[in-house]
Amino acid sequence: MCTNTMKRTLTALGLAVALPFTLAACGEEAAKPSKDEVSAAMDDLLAASGMSPETLEATGLSEEQFNGYRNCIVNSIYDDVSAESLQYLVDGDYESPVSKDDSDKIDSAIQTCASELGV
Repeated sequence: MCTNTMKRTLTALGLAVALPFTLAACGEEAAKPSKDEVSAAMDDLLAASGMSPETLEATGLSEEQFNGYRNCIVNSIYDDVSAESLQYLVDGDYESPVSKDDSDKIDSAIQTCASELGV
């Protein structure tokens, strides 16, 4: 059962993931990073946004739920988002633009994964 605090936390978590990506045309093709690299990069991005498993536990979100949410997003975007956008994430390059299509896929994954947690 999700509380209002958990709902707000998951919404903020989703925004922390989505906001670094802006809309623009794609450049040259990048090599696709591994799923483990993308997952680790997602952890870094969330931690940089002040959202680690430890800080989220204080809001009632367990580490297992946090990991499930992160894994859901990574699994949802890994095969559908361009290698270039995934590489930006792995490189910590949150300023480089991603395509509208990739941005939409990331936003959709965030919403779907939050729904799967009952938010």
